[in-house]
Amino acid sequence: MREINIVLFEQVLGLTVAVYRALKIKGQGILILGLGGSGRATVCKLVAFMLQYHWLALDGAKDGSKEELKNLLRQAGGKNLRTVFYVNENQIGKESFMEDLTCIMKNGAVPNLLLQEEMDEIFLEISGSLA
Repeated sequence: MREINIVLFEQVLGLTVAVYRALKIKGQGILILGLGGSGRATVCKLVAFMLQYHWLALDGAKDGSKEELKNLLRQAGGKNLRTVFYVNENQIGKESFMEDLTCIMKNGAVPNLLLQEEMDEIFLEISGSLA
């Protein structure tokens, strides 16, 4: 992980504490909205590092795809890695991607995202880790 220089002030500390508390709750997700350049990504990276969570962000060239979501769900669910999935507002190009993100936040799943073979593969991963 690269070094990050951060200027801490009251709003940043408040956001850091709020993100930390929310992510500390098992199975909890958060949605942080705000103006670009306000430090959301830096605070989220800091908290992910503090909690030893895996950081997953969309590739800058991508605008959100089913493959990105499959990767996220496989990592967080199949491999049981605590994961912070960060999406920049500039990377949300398709309305369908936003709908998929909403489904993840509300239900923890995206309808018709995985084929039956992929679901079986994930089930084997999960059951293997439980044994």
